[in-house]
Amino acid sequence: MQLVKQHTKDSTIGNILNKNRPKSPKAQAEEESPTTQFRMQTCRLMVEEQLFKLANEILGTIVKEDDSLIEAWYLLAFCLFRLEKFK
Repeated sequence: MQLVKQHTKDSTIGNILNKNRPKSPKAQAEEESPTTQFRMQTCRLMVEEQLFKLANEILGTIVKEDDSLIEAWYLLAFCLFRLEKFK
């Protein structure tokens, strides 16, 4: 009986703190998506391995999220150059 009371108490506190509230698909995606730093490192490795098309896609999303990242712009431009997309 004590265990049931404790679980109910924890559930109530969790509801107050919004811990047990169902999350929107957008909120779930934000929690599950890799960090910008991780994606940048992945793109650096992709460029090094000449996987320009994949790096281009990821860098495009990074630049849309934060257009102040100079290295992302540089790597994006380099990928586009290597893919011969000059327009």
